Amino acid sequence: MMKKILSVTALFAALVFQGCSSGPSVAGAPANVKAYLVGNFDKAKSVEKKLKANGFEILATTKVGKKKMPVIIFTSPAIKKLADRPMRGLLAGSMRIMVDKERNVIKANNPMYFFKAFLQDQYKPGDEKSTVTALLKAFPSLSTTVMGKDEDGEQVDTNSENLEYDDIPDYHYIIGMPYYHDQNELGRGDSVAGLVKKIEKNAKKKKALVYTTKLSENRYVIGVHLSKRTSKFPKKIGEQNSLLLPWQILVEEIEEDGKKEAIATALDGKYRIALSYPQLSMVGAGSFAGIMSVPGALEDDLKKYCK
Repeated sequence: MMKKILSVTALFAALVFQGCSSGPSVAGAPANVKAYLVGNFDKAKSVEKKLKANGFEILATTKVGKKKMPVIIFTSPAIKKLADRPMRGLLAGSMRIMVDKERNVIKANNPMYFFKAFLQDQYKPGDEKSTVTALLKAFPSLSTTVMGKDEDGEQVDTNSENLEYDDIPDYHYIIGMPYYHDQNELGRGDSVAGLVKKIEKNAKKKKALVYTTKLSENRYVIGVHLSKRTSKFPKKIGEQNSLLLPWQILVEEIEEDGKKEAIATALDGKYRIALSYPQLSMVGAGSFAGIMSVPGALEDDLKKYCK
């Protein structure tokens, strides 16, 4: 039986895994933060209904993996407001719930983990408060602790994906791998509206457009499917975290050398995959080594939408 979260504190200590650490720099902050919250199984339509009833906007519902597991992508006015800043827009579509029919659970992105990762140095403790509160109201069973048995039959917490609280903003997989700010530039245009229109048109041709959400006049986030071949990578490293799909493209206005233009960017696959699979090993079965060609193929897929 899943352990039910009993309360939401100012820093949401109930939503994090307390592990060994040198100690967080923010007073009262957790040592470690789980990447995901897991709750009792629910059908996709029911998940959508409960999200809407608690103030969330459904951006899209799509299916991922060999099992075609539903992924509900959602946002809210509070999330959009936080995301409407340079290089932070991708937060707007980062909140997802996957209906995992194989494991008979629902799995959600932990707001604290992903807010802190995507907002970087602009993150303030408590930014996720309204999102967490609404999620727990919609799905009271959501928890960071999921007990199961290991290979030796011992009881262990099977929801192990986590990072140290202090490490999240500066996270990268290993030396030489990209950080959050090392985003892929996909294309440029004279205006945000024009570039958004081009991406939508190209994605529609490939039946890959999932959603478009507007944060402000000069900032949009577009969700797109990757090519069929590229999108199979979760099968090699674990479909339990497939809710990182579909990918997102951020289109916003920048100014360089006194000239304003539109730019389309996306998180580098080596960063986004590692952030979603923080316990992923470098070598061996089901490791990063087995998908090393994916980040490059992923970037190529996304650039095609911007041509």
